[in-house]
Amino acid sequence: MNDLESMGQQSNANNPYKAMGDAYNSGFKKGAESKDRDIAELVAMLNKVEDLMTDSVGVEGLHMNGDLATWDSLLTGGFYEDWLGGFNELLDKHTGAE
Repeated sequence: MNDLESMGQQSNANNPYKAMGDAYNSGFKKGAESKDRDIAELVAMLNKVEDLMTDSVGVEGLHMNGDLATWDSLLTGGFYEDWLGGFNELLDKHTGAE
C-alpha cells in the first residue's frame, strides 16, 4: 500500500458520512431482500388462488341470491370484473407467462 492509499483508508475510517452511507446501503440491501421475499410469497399466493379457480367453477353465495358467481364473470371482461379484474394479468406479469 502506498502513502496515498494509506491516507485514503485513514480518512475513511474517521469519516462519519462514510459510516452513514455504509449503514444506509446495508439497510437498503436488507430492504430489497425483504421485498424480494414478499413478492415471492405474493406470487405463491396468486398461484394458489389460480389453482383454486382451476379446480372449481366459481363462488357460491357471493351474490347472496343463490346464483353461482362463475370465475369468468369475476375476471377481466366479466360482468362482475370489479371483483377480480386484472387477476390474470397480474399473475402473468409475475410468473413470466405471456
